Parts: sequence; structure tokens; C-alpha cells
Amino acid sequence: MVAEIDFRYLLHNKVLWTHIKKFIAKGESIPERFINSLTWIVQHKHWNLLAYKLRRNERLLSLEYLTMTSVFNFFDYLDGDIELLQRLLEEYSINIYDIFLPDTFKKYPRERLQQMKFKIISLFKYLQKSLEVDISVPLNYFICEMAIIDEWSIIDNLLKDGYYSIGKSNLPYICIKEKNLKLFKYLHNQHPNSFFMYSTTKDDCLFSDLDKYHHYIFKQSVIMGNDEFILYYLNEHSNLVEPLIDVKLIMSSANDQVFDLLSQKLREKDPISSQHYSNDIDLISKDISIKECIKVFSSPVKGKRFHVFSKLIGQLQNPQEKQSVFTYTYIRNRHKFSVGANKQIYESFGKDFVIAKHQIYTLTKEEVEMFYGGKHWPRRVSLLNFIMYEVEIVVEKMIRDKLRKNNSKYLTENIKKSQGYIVAACRRKNNSITTLVLSMLRSDIDFTFLLKQGNLRHTSYLISNGFKSFNDLIDPNYKGYRVRDLLENSAKFGHVTLFQMIFNYFGGMEKDKQIDYSLLTQNPKILDYIGNNGLNFNVDSILRSKTVDPYLLEVIQKHSSSKLKEYLVNELGNMSSRKYYHHYQANDKKMYYTTRQPVFEICMEYGIPLPDNLLMDCIEDFDYEGYRYLVEDPRGPKLKRTRPLANLLQPLNGHNLCNAFNLTKLILKKEAHIPIQTMIFLESNVLKSNQYAIYISNNFKSSLKSYLEIYFPDISKLISSSNDFRVVNRIFKILYGNDWMSDETIVSQIQPLTQYYDWSTQIIPLLTNEFQYKIPITPPIKEHIVSINTNVVYFQRLK
Repeated sequence: MVAEIDFRYLLHNKVLWTHIKKFIAKGESIPERFINSLTWIVQHKHWNLLAYKLRRNERLLSLEYLTMTSVFNFFDYLDGDIELLQRLLEEYSINIYDIFLPDTFKKYPRERLQQMKFKIISLFKYLQKSLEVDISVPLNYFICEMAIIDEWSIIDNLLKDGYYSIGKSNLPYICIKEKNLKLFKYLHNQHPNSFFMYSTTKDDCLFSDLDKYHHYIFKQSVIMGNDEFILYYLNEHSNLVEPLIDVKLIMSSANDQVFDLLSQKLREKDPISSQHYSNDIDLISKDISIKECIKVFSSPVKGKRFHVFSKLIGQLQNPQEKQSVFTYTYIRNRHKFSVGANKQIYESFGKDFVIAKHQIYTLTKEEVEMFYGGKHWPRRVSLLNFIMYEVEIVVEKMIRDKLRKNNSKYLTENIKKSQGYIVAACRRKNNSITTLVLSMLRSDIDFTFLLKQGNLRHTSYLISNGFKSFNDLIDPNYKGYRVRDLLENSAKFGHVTLFQMIFNYFGGMEKDKQIDYSLLTQNPKILDYIGNNGLNFNVDSILRSKTVDPYLLEVIQKHSSSKLKEYLVNELGNMSSRKYYHHYQANDKKMYYTTRQPVFEICMEYGIPLPDNLLMDCIEDFDYEGYRYLVEDPRGPKLKRTRPLANLLQPLNGHNLCNAFNLTKLILKKEAHIPIQTMIFLESNVLKSNQYAIYISNNFKSSLKSYLEIYFPDISKLISSSNDFRVVNRIFKILYGNDWMSDETIVSQIQPLTQYYDWSTQIIPLLTNEFQYKIPITPPIKEHIVSINTNVVYFQRLK
């Protein structure tokens, strides 16, 4: 067995990292100084590397967004150092998405949570107050953890001091999900009426309905199987929830315990009628149809709920009705049933059941053992397919079965079939499956077919993961190797080690063959290796792709400095080719360059003058780093812009990417006022992007105010242009203060928009605190709009 070792933990260890960074440039790795992709660093959680580069003020390539989970993970690594996190978020203008893993705080040891609690609150304050980020999701989970350690004063402060957003709230739902009845009871004792739902009145108003809210919590407790919440409501608020108990609610139960509890309550409500039914299955099935069952099913159907369902199926007599119900059940709702339940449904309808191939991926080990090879197992299921699709549990079962049937310790004696298994295992690069497959093949199987076929991806995979050595994959007696193709393709895929092995084995490159040097640029280490072995570079061929990879440029400069200078002089003088430098991304995504800054830096080193019109090129290509280097970097040429402000901003209009936003800030850095006609080129971004809205509102208040008063005298037109009321709300809060919505004229302009789906879901939550008991809805009232806004829980900060 080949041990599966995850070396990523080294990058998370602060002590080891100081030693590892000295050697990171060896082997296949890109030198640490060239790793610039924030996306790659964050994706692999290399927080040490990120902090190291931020503290050294190294420029990184911005990513469009960070999830809330990543923000908290990096903050935790920094031990609450909010300044470094601020630098990351503000300098790179990163958007923050509210994706948050529920166990982020759960993983904290209690002493760590105690140590970090006030630092986390400071982070909440920064995210909400400074960046206008919606923190409700992580805040809800943090409040749950504070309840577990009895930090009730912290919870009170979070709810009262403006941290907790007015509007929609899933905190009560999370209380049920996390089985935190203690917090739920505290919220409703200490903050009564703060959480509620809306219902409609006869005069077309939404009003705060506390009874509906408690009904919702009770039903969710049943659906999620939270016995503790159910008993709390039955014992403390029986008058509210007992009328809700009927067969539909019982059939939505998450488990048999809840089913039994509610069935008993149903019997107590109607003891005379229920005494005629000896068991709960008969009692429930008398008052519900199959289709009604399916509508209320919200979790995988099993246990007593499935017995009710089966009984109802058995009562069907008409063949057409049976077929109709079967189609409705299976075609539309089979995802609600386990494979075992689907089998029973088929059999109840007198149909043969065969597991669909896509269902195999959902089977547990026990279900595989139960169904494998039987009449319900899908026909023509290939071992090769399951090797390629990484279904390890089935692969293991199929291999064992194949060995048993063949009465052999090997999968096959056939060479072609053996090769097929090898290729399938290498294709998915799942080390566990590869180990399993290779261990079931003959030990003398010939692996040299891969290199003979020019299959470098699989060859490299087997070598780099320790399954085979280069000598296992090369045939010394074979004369048909196409050496140039092998070298070019190994370079093309960035396989440094494999390239070096092939280069050394065949004694370098074939002298009579012309090499396509542009294929050797995927990993600069390959080009460096060639240069170190005395081969001359064809710089024009290498740079045909207009690369902006600084590592590659450094290698070319090292081995062919004079030719590189000559090339750059010609390139910058050629207006038709100056703009064709494309983005560069390494195979492993550690490097991702969208900027020509590396080219500009080499030009400065060589004394090559950089023309002013490069500034416009950078703007049109959203090259923030290149523009920044040209205008304000101390090492750069400090170019002066000659174009009018409107011309510079126009290419960025309608683009709210991070680089476009950073360019906008840099262009406006020394401006005190934006003319009305120039503001036109900012309108789209300001009205559709939180970042633009906050920046322009804070830094150019009078300019924006004048523009809005001229072009959008009615706020409803502004909302229509924005398509996002939340952005408009942020702009108006900055321009007119937090109480801007208390103006009756403003509210009368907003109110008609509540009948539209896109805006009603944003406007009504924000009206919650202005109209704590009734919110008027402008006729004609639309049923689906009312449904959207009356099926969620709201929070209001009571005055």
C-alpha cells in the first residue's frame, strides 16, 4: 500500500513554515516569491503563506470574493489581528459572500472561544460598520455558541447595539437545528416580540403575527425531529400548538419517535373516534391520501411513515389510478425515498425494480452488500466506469467479486484489459483506488505501454505519487520513441521531473529536430534546465504568447538578456502588438498574472522608455497592478495621465470586478469633486455594487447628491435603475442618515414597489422597524408576493 500523506499541514505550522519557505523553490514547485494567487492560497488554506506575504507587503493578485468561513479561518490563524485582515480586505477590495460553515465556531475548544470572543465581536463590528457586510449568518452561530458558555450579556449586547440586522432572521431556525432550547427560551423571555412573522389583514396590510411565528417553530421542530422543542411547546404552549396536530403534520415527522408522540396527542384530542384503530398506522392512513403524503414529506421516508404510505398503495384498485400515483410518486418525488424504499414502492405497484446507475453513488456500504449482484443491481455496470468515477466502495466490492468468480488472485491475465484498468485508475488520480487496482494486477505487468503511446499525464502521475519509477516505464530496447514529442508534451503539461528524466535518458534534444519553444514555457524550471545545459533560446518563439509570467521572464533574462531587451524595444514600439499580452495561469494555479507589471519592471531595468498611452491600455484591460506601477510605484516611471477623467472612467462603466473598482479608486484618488457629466460613467457601478456605492457616497457626497437630485428626483426610479434596494438603502443612509426611511414622502414613493418580487423581499424587511405592527401593501396585492414575505421569520429591534 502507498501511504497517503497530506503535506499541507506543514504550511499551517508556523515553526516549520520558516524552514520550508527556504526550500519551496526546489523540485516541481514554483519559487515562493512568485506564488501570487490569492485564489490558490485561500482555496488551500495556506494562511501562513498569506500572512507572510501581507507582512512583507508583497503584491498578490486579487480574487473576486472571500466566503465568510475563509474570513473567520484567517482571522483565527491571525489570533485576532484585525489590522492584517483589514489590509487584505481593503487593499484588494475583496467582496465577502455570506457562505458560512456551521461548525466554524463549534471547532473552537471552549478556552479558545473564551479567549477569542471579544476579538470576534470586534470583527463583526468591522465587517458590518466599515464594510457594510451582512454578518447575520455567522452572528447567529456565534450567538448559539455564546449561549452554550452562558455569555448572556454578550447576546443581549449583540441584539440591542445594532449588530443584529433588522429584517429576515434564521436564528430561531438555527436554535432548532442546533438543539439549543436554552437560547431559544432566553430570546423569548428577554426579548419578547422581537422575532415574529407576518400575516395579511382584510385591508391588505401585513401585520406582526406572533402566533403564526410559534406555529412555524413547532412545525419546524416536527420536521427536524427536535423532541426537546416539541415537548417544550406541548407542555408550555399547548393551547397554541395542539390544534395544529393532524395527520399531515404527523406524516411530516422526521422520525418514529416524533410520529408516536404526535399520534398519541391525536388520540387524546379525539379518544372516541381513535379507539376504533388498534395501531397508529391505521389511524393515520384513514385521513390522508398518497399525494398529500408526498407533499408533506420533507425528509427521507422510512419507518412508520413508509408503512402508512405502503398501506395507502395497497388500497389502490384502479390500474389507471395506480399508474398515475406511481408516476407522481417516483418520477417527481423519488429523491425523498431511499433506494430501499424505492424498491418497496416498485414492488407495491407490482413493478420490477432496478437501481439506476446514478443511485449507486448514494449507496452505503451495507446497501452495496445487500444489493450487489442481485436482481435489483443495474445491468452492464463496468468496473472500468466505477474506477474512473471514483466509487471506491463499489470498486472494492466488484474487484472482490471478480477475483472470486475467476478463482484467481489477479483481476485479469489479459494484457489489454490490464492496460485498460491502469489507464482508468490513472485518469481520475484517486490514490486509494489506484493502489487497490494495481495491487490486484500481476506484478510482472508491463507499464512501458504508457510512454510508448506518449501518455505523459499518466506516466507523470505514477512517478510523482510513487507508484512506479521511471525505469519501470521505459523500454531500453524500444527504438520508436518520438523524443521531441515526449519532451514538448512533458513541458507543455509542466512536468519538470519527467522532462528532466526524458532529457537525461535520451541525451538531450534531438539535434536535427526543430523545437517549438513556446511549448516549453508552462513551467519556467524546464526552460531554466535547458539553459543550464547549454542550449540557446529562441526568445521570439518563447514570447510568441506575449507572456506576463515574471518567473519565465526572469529565466529568459538570465540566459538571453540582450535578446530579451531587443525583443521588448521592438514590442513597445509596435502599437499593434502592445495590447496582446494575455493572462497567464500556471497549471497548479499558484501563479495567475493578469498584469503587465513584470514586463514594465524589466523595461525600467533596461532603460526602455514607457509611453503614456500604456495607461489607457491598462485601464481597458482592467490591469490595476500595471496602472498602479506606472503612476505611483516609487520604482516605476511615474507617468502623468493626459486623458480627461471621463475618458479614463468610461471603459470601467458597467464592470464591478475588483480590479475595475481598484482602478476607479486609483483614478479618483486625488479628485475632490466629480463633474455631473463624468458621474454618468459611474452610475451603473454605483447603483449595482455595494463597494462602489459606499466608496462614492463617502468620498464624493456632494457630487453624488447633486447627480441623484437631477437624474433621480423620485426614489422609485432610482430603485428601478439599481435593481437592488439594499444598495440604494446604503447610499441614502450615508447621504441622509440612518433615519431616512422615516420620511413619509420617501415611504410613499417606495410603497408601490412592494408588489414586485425582486424588491418586496428587500424592502419589506427594511420597513419592519418603521411599521412594527402593520405594513401597507399597495394593491393589486399578488398572492405569491404575500407568500414570499409571510413565510419567513423577521427580527425587529423594539423601540
